Amino acid sequence: MRPFECGAKPGNWHSAGLGKDRGCTLQPAVHDDLYQLIAPVVEMMGYSIVELHSHRVRETLHVNLVVYAVSGVGIDDCSEIYRTLFPRIKLAGDNRDLHLEVSSPGLARALKSTEEFAVFAGREVRVLTDEDGEWVEGTIVEVGDKFVVLNDSKSKRRVDFSQIRKARLDFTQEAEK
Repeated sequence: MRPFECGAKPGNWHSAGLGKDRGCTLQPAVHDDLYQLIAPVVEMMGYSIVELHSHRVRETLHVNLVVYAVSGVGIDDCSEIYRTLFPRIKLAGDNRDLHLEVSSPGLARALKSTEEFAVFAGREVRVLTDEDGEWVEGTIVEVGDKFVVLNDSKSKRRVDFSQIRKARLDFTQEAEK
């Protein structure tokens, strides 16, 4: 699974053009070489890539990487990933200057793609829908190509991705358990 790559500005999720109003690059080909270089290493270390951004400023390659693990991601994990990836990316980039930033998704991450629902399966989320304009809360129990199923304490609710305006992880529900 490839991450949704964009230098995102907040916006709407609509139809198959997920993120069309956000100034995003929807095709992973932009970072394909970089993704192919680091993804196997990150996955072998037990993490999933949630987001990958890269851009050049003069002669410096800036890479921002967001990783996730079910067990959590702490500063020591980010440091280990940084130390593992830095020389690999530097060598592949002809030893040019490199700025690498590795981080966790955060407690209340805004979900930016359908792929992120699969990465965060089993986690609590809040979803704002076009259907009724209200926040729906629940645990991600199933992710399809065009929908997500959320389970609250009473029932399961299917939400089509085309109806999602905003979505974010909801650590407050997890803290109550």
